[in-house]
Amino acid sequence: MRGSTKRVMAGLCCAALAAAACSGDDESDATAPVPSAGDEESAPSTEESTLDVDDSVATESEESEPVQTDPPDDTETPPTDPPETTTTTTESAPERRLPEDLGPVTASIPYPDAPGVDAPGEFYEIYDMGYVYLPFEDDPDDPNVVAPTEEELPVIAAYAASEAAVAAATFVDRVSPDPSPAVRDAYADRGEGLTSRVLVPWSNDGRRNTFLFDAPDIYRPQVELGDDGVSAAVLDCSLLSSATVDADGQPTFADIRPDFEFGVRTEFIRVDSEWKIADARGGEVECE
Repeated sequence: MRGSTKRVMAGLCCAALAAAACSGDDESDATAPVPSAGDEESAPSTEESTLDVDDSVATESEESEPVQTDPPDDTETPPTDPPETTTTTTESAPERRLPEDLGPVTASIPYPDAPGVDAPGEFYEIYDMGYVYLPFEDDPDDPNVVAPTEEELPVIAAYAASEAAVAAATFVDRVSPDPSPAVRDAYADRGEGLTSRVLVPWSNDGRRNTFLFDAPDIYRPQVELGDDGVSAAVLDCSLLSSATVDADGQPTFADIRPDFEFGVRTEFIRVDSEWKIADARGGEVECE
C-alpha cells in the first residue's frame, strides 16, 4: 500500500576614508612664508610655495594616515548544494474492523503470488502465516470474495478467534489432549467435540499441523445470519498451504499442494451475547 532548503550565506564588508589632501589645503595656507620686498626675484611665488606646501602636506598625510581597508572576509561560506535526502514511504495500516487480539492488520501480505485476494482489503494475521482476508468490496470475478457488513463482523471475529485457537493447539511439536482456554472459549460445548475428534487422537499418534510450502493459509469467510438473531453460519472457501503430518513428518493426505481450496461451513450460536461454534463440518461447501 514517500524537500530541501538551500541557504546561501554571503557577507561583504567595505570602508573608505576621506583623502588627507582634502583636509590639508587650509593648513598649507596658514604655514606658507610671506616673501620680503628684496627677495622678490629669488623667493618663490606665493602660488608656487603654496603648491609646494600642498604637495608636501598631502604626501605627509598620505604617509602618516594610510587609507584603511578591511581584510577580506575569509569566513564567507560559498554556496553549496544541500545534501540529497531520501524519502521513504511506508504503507499505512488500514483502519481495523476486527478486535486487536486477532493479530496485526495490513493492506497486503508478503506473498505476491497468493491467489484469490486481488480485491483491496484487510489481512489479519491470526497466526504465523495464517490470514483472515476481509475485502472492502465484492470481487465480481470471484464469488468467494465478498465484503462483510457491519452486522456480520462479530461473527467473523468469533470465527477468526476459533481458527487461531485451533492453530495454537495443533501447530506444535506435540498436540496436547487437553483443550486450551482459548479453545474452550470458542466452542459452545467448551471444546469437548474438538477434544475427542482431534486433540486426543492426534496426541496419541503424533499428528500435528505444519507448513510444507512457503505459502500461507488464507481464510475468506462469508456470513449467513439466521432470522432468529441467535444463529449464523460462516462459509469459507479457504486457501490452505499447511498440512497435517504424521509422527514421521509425512502428510496424511495424498493430494497436498499449496493454496489448496478447502470449503468449510461452520455453524454458530449466540450464547450470552457472544458467538460460539455450535458445529464445524469441513468439506461441505463446494467452492466456485
